[in-house]
Amino acid sequence: MASTPLRQQLSTMRQSFFDEGLLDHGQVSYLETLENEDDPDFIENLFTLFLRDSSKYIASIEKALETTLDDFPFILERMMYRLKGSSASIGATKINDETNKLRGFCHEGDLESAKASLQNLKAEHANFKQKLAVYVGILTVLEGSLEVGFVTSNPGNRLITKVLQNGDVFVFPINLVHFQRNVGKSNAVALAALSSQNAGVITIANAVFGTIPEIPDDVLAKAFQLDKNVVNFQQSKF
Repeated sequence: MASTPLRQQLSTMRQSFFDEGLLDHGQVSYLETLENEDDPDFIENLFTLFLRDSSKYIASIEKALETTLDDFPFILERMMYRLKGSSASIGATKINDETNKLRGFCHEGDLESAKASLQNLKAEHANFKQKLAVYVGILTVLEGSLEVGFVTSNPGNRLITKVLQNGDVFVFPINLVHFQRNVGKSNAVALAALSSQNAGVITIANAVFGTIPEIPDDVLAKAFQLDKNVVNFQQSKF
């Protein structure tokens, strides 16, 4: 469980989302009632899906607007409808509002205003994504394939994994052990967004076996249920 100062900090940051109109308090409160022991990562998973899907919807909308609004292309309406629905489901108020404005311009056949509205939508989406990084770590795959995962807190310690492809987005909940590895046949490139410029990243192996001075070997032996010789061998690697 997070310390009291950390809980207060998270509560303040959460409230700032409501104060800035980025999230709807009522919808988020409702989502929190759906999170339970059987699905402790419900909200994180929901936001992960939103970031992944909304990025694809916006890209499809932008591509459709490069052509024409004649006969109102079906793909354009479908993507805007999905974006509106997904943003409403998590209470992303400003993104939902900008999507409604964009739909209005498209229905009016006003291509120039629609393109300008799309830029506002992209800006709101980018701002939302950046602010969300205060709570979590966000990883966007630019090239290749990455397997990513994190471990839930005690007592569950459940491993959540997913293979990401080009353009996919994954959200790492704050303060949880997580990893990523290349599972493709070529190099992979990803963009990571952390909670600050100095997010205090901790490398587990270094923090356990590479401390200065060393953690007493009997402590590590008991914690990891290892022989002291194995602990000493691991410490010698750092």
